[in-house]
Amino acid sequence: MALKLTHELNTGNSGEYWKVSAINLPMNGRAVVRVSLYKNEAARRAGKQAIQTVEQNFTDGFTTSDLDATNPMKIAYTKLKGTTVKNRLGIEMVSFLGAEDC
Repeated sequence: MALKLTHELNTGNSGEYWKVSAINLPMNGRAVVRVSLYKNEAARRAGKQAIQTVEQNFTDGFTTSDLDATNPMKIAYTKLKGTTVKNRLGIEMVSFLGAEDC
């Protein structure tokens, strides 16, 4: 599972392959999802370092019953596709609207 969405960094580097690298479930129903950007799928499979990593907090969708019914990775990717990730100052970092499954 991964998402395909081209994203250019302030440095001029860009990537198109987003992979969930961690899911932290601190409280029932909540989750912190870390997603990493790679140049492409081949770079990730070759063990290259991510060029950016962002975190998104979700306040619902990860309850015990949700997790019993669905893989948490699938939940994370589904929720990410409707999300715009902002930094702590509220500045948009990346919007996953329009991202494709890959």
